[in-house]
Amino acid sequence: MAQKFNIKGEGNQTAGRDINYYLSGYDDLGKKFIFSPKIMAEIIDAVYNEIDNPSELDDFERPDIEEKNKLNEITQDFFDNIIKECYDEFGKIDKFLKSPANSKYQKKYAAIVKEISGEIYARISNGEKLQNMLPSLLNYAKLKDESFDSEKGHWLQVFSYYMYVNCDIGKKK
Repeated sequence: MAQKFNIKGEGNQTAGRDINYYLSGYDDLGKKFIFSPKIMAEIIDAVYNEIDNPSELDDFERPDIEEKNKLNEITQDFFDNIIKECYDEFGKIDKFLKSPANSKYQKKYAAIVKEISGEIYARISNGEKLQNMLPSLLNYAKLKDESFDSEKGHWLQVFSYYMYVNCDIGKKK
């Protein structure tokens, strides 16, 4: 039978050093790379509160979406019936994120994009389809943050599709 060690408490030398003291210098270990639905909710709230006058919005310009859809194996049916339905909101998001007054949200958005991109590439390399991952962002956020009611949940879905169409996530070439 293997001997079990208790490594709780200060000064425990079971691992050859005080493991609690050793790890205390790494308080942010893992925090940089965890997608935070609370931060996404903050960005969504800011965009939602900013868009009182949709008539002021510029048209949203997108890359060659047909090529991007082929690269990412997004079906035409999914694109037409799910993603394309969000195009009206894309212009609102685009205008908000490009405004210099919203630089704090631009940085938060960029951090979330990095996290989501890393997760997407890892899952794609394991054979998962991007088309199946995009809706799962909503489920993940709802599990982690109860503030994602149906309205905020809708905006999270819009944001995930915006990230895709804007080439922030998914294969580009």
